[in-house]
Amino acid sequence: MKEKVKEFGEDPSLLEHVESHQVLYQVIEQLEAGTLRLAGPSNDGVWVSNPWIIDAISLCFRAKEYGFQLADLQEISDKHQRKIRKLAVSLVRAGCHIGDGVVLMPSFVNMGSYVGDETMVDTWATIGLMRPCVEIIKDVDERAASKTRIAEDLRK
Repeated sequence: MKEKVKEFGEDPSLLEHVESHQVLYQVIEQLEAGTLRLAGPSNDGVWVSNPWIIDAISLCFRAKEYGFQLADLQEISDKHQRKIRKLAVSLVRAGCHIGDGVVLMPSFVNMGSYVGDETMVDTWATIGLMRPCVEIIKDVDERAASKTRIAEDLRK
């Protein structure tokens, strides 16, 4: 996938082809499952980013003009995801992972963001407003009206 994304970035005309859409859908599915992440710890514990994933997310928006269908905003409901407690309308873009036991107050989570298990996204919090792809690892209380803009290690 990584090489294909690089190839699509170098030659945007390839976004016209169904194969490119399939690769981008795979990226979205893996982001939602939490198996693919923007950043993560390396073997020595240092956090490193995966810039090709940011490129893939950017390509999703560019591919729209070639018929790529991206579910833009979706309302999360209790039946939509597993073990998520939603207390009011929360908008979550396709391509982000919402972990088990997450509490979503009225909030917005941008594409590529990773919200780990047992995290509370408080009222009017905006995860990934200016930049998609935010990592909120686990057991974090993302406070009201905060705007998380960059991927950072928020572990306790």
